[in-house]
Amino acid sequence: MDCPHCGAEMSSLGVNRLQLGRSSVLGGSWNNIASGSIEAEVMLCRMCGKLEFFAVRPQEFQEQDLVQVPCPGCGELHDFDDAKCPFCGMRLL
Repeated sequence: MDCPHCGAEMSSLGVNRLQLGRSSVLGGSWNNIASGSIEAEVMLCRMCGKLEFFAVRPQEFQEQDLVQVPCPGCGELHDFDDAKCPFCGMRLL
């Protein structure tokens, strides 16, 4: 693969697990632990240092959404970890 920045050849740094979520002062890293991780192949351009990340999915993996819950405001289903409803904008967290 060629680097989209400088055009040099990129090399793989392997597949790594990238942590999802965020941490906070009060909640510590529990939000990170609960959010899980994603496998990504990391590509590095040794010429300019650009990193590219590509999601790795097993062949048997089919797109699975996060658990859906109804919004208390409008009743529409949304991902359980949304900070606000994507439909009505009601703050959820």
